[in-house]
Amino acid sequence: MKRIYTLLFLLFSLSINISGSLAGTPPFEGCRSSGCVGKIDSIYLHRDGSIKFPPPGKVPGDVPSELNCKLGEGVYFVLKQSHTHFKNTYSMLLTAHSSEKQVFARIVEGSNDCQLDYMVIY
Repeated sequence: MKRIYTLLFLLFSLSINISGSLAGTPPFEGCRSSGCVGKIDSIYLHRDGSIKFPPPGKVPGDVPSELNCKLGEGVYFVLKQSHTHFKNTYSMLLTAHSSEKQVFARIVEGSNDCQLDYMVIY
């Protein structure tokens, strides 16, 4: 009986460790050529229907030099309506902003307006 309890305890401990690691942490801090990690400071709905926001962890005017793209209007990452998962990604942006969660925003490298490729909330 003692072995069964020990085994159950070990399995329970392992499941807690696995679920904790699945939640994950951002891959890095700040910005790299592929994108940025941080909180969403503001969200801007442009008249063309695209969604614009400063790179996560940055405020408008704080231009990260590491990015391999040109910021839209020199300030913003851009989520275009033509993005395959526009509604889902926009919903994630709103959720991350309202809950003040960190995100990893991956951009399309080399894009003229730092188009958003995908996003992960942490």
